[in-house]
Amino acid sequence: TMEPPPSLTRPATRRRVAGFACAAILGSCLVLSLRHATKEAGPFLSSTSLAKTRTGMQATRGFSQRQAKSLAPLLAREAAPLGSATRASMLRPWAAAKPEEPTVLTISRELPEFKKGLKDDPYDLLVVGAGPAGLGVADEAVRRGLSVGIIDPNPLQRWPNNYGVWVDEFEDLGHADCFMRTWNGATVVIDDKNTQGIPLNRPYAQVDRDKLKVKLLERAIENGLEFREGKVEKVEHFAEGSAIMIDGQEVHGRQVLDATGHSRRLVEFEREFTPGYQAAYGATIEVESHSYELDKMMFMDWRDDHLDERSKKRNEKLPTFLYVMPYSPTKIFVEETSLVARPFIPFDELKDRLRQRLQGLGITVKSIEDEEYCLIPMGGVLPKLPQRTLGIGGTAGMVHPATGYMVSKT
Repeated sequence: TMEPPPSLTRPATRRRVAGFACAAILGSCLVLSLRHATKEAGPFLSSTSLAKTRTGMQATRGFSQRQAKSLAPLLAREAAPLGSATRASMLRPWAAAKPEEPTVLTISRELPEFKKGLKDDPYDLLVVGAGPAGLGVADEAVRRGLSVGIIDPNPLQRWPNNYGVWVDEFEDLGHADCFMRTWNGATVVIDDKNTQGIPLNRPYAQVDRDKLKVKLLERAIENGLEFREGKVEKVEHFAEGSAIMIDGQEVHGRQVLDATGHSRRLVEFEREFTPGYQAAYGATIEVESHSYELDKMMFMDWRDDHLDERSKKRNEKLPTFLYVMPYSPTKIFVEETSLVARPFIPFDELKDRLRQRLQGLGITVKSIEDEEYCLIPMGGVLPKLPQRTLGIGGTAGMVHPATGYMVSKT
């Protein structure tokens, strides 16, 4: 949900490598976040509701079966419920339910279907995965005259993850038309000694994810990109090229590019993937009032004076911070984030810390518009070299060492 400070970014490198869309696309490819927008329980779901969300993730949130299986023991271990008193304090009555948003985007033209891919008529490049990294590199390739096909189970699926960027970086990439909201600057608060915080005098923006994806799709279609819906089962390499298997059918290309993020489906890696995890719970909330300036966003608030004794001891070992996007005098996006931990901080604990924080700030939650559960692998491994299948984005270890954020997921 946030973009790293200038000292941690390399926009020129990203433009040179892929020349596309998102300030995080190559520098911060992360594809393992959970987002759950629910209208069941009220502000701050119960442990039981959250457990149901976790166990159903592979069916509803785009996880591969292998990922879901490997993560299930970790999620179960981290899902130890809080005490009944804490759970009760986390429940609130719901306001009127908001209609569910569509999960599929509408674009102005049909997706062109594959016209090539036979053994005697291969594509120059086959890209597996239509996230920002896959779409960006595919568009760059077709603009340079290559025949390119891209494969994804649902190319029109909405990107769910909230994302913020520094305005000048997105402007440099040509996407100033994809801002949803902007702020004149940001603030970092370290402790109670300086409650006004450290000003970051650099405009910041929230990305309109739907607009960005529609723009990338329509531009790529105009440049000649062709699409195939489906899941790639495997890749085989031959002297004259490569072939991927989709629903039992071979599709041939001279080169295969894996843009599937941390699903790690096609590229071979140097060693076992045993990362730490960044974890965050966020929500867009309607409140009675708040004290945040509407022209500034809170980049990080590390204060812990609001925590009870038990939580404060935990926070000394595994600190978390608050991230706030103020939308109006009565509407804000808030997120409690652990930068990295192994094992990760449970969502129930993050939610309870956020509850205590908002209470300490005197913010009364009236209703929740949507919620976001993020679980982000940090410290990935690199692909083996040499190998025939190339990687891009998260698959290639292009994960920002401090954030890992991206707008898509596996």
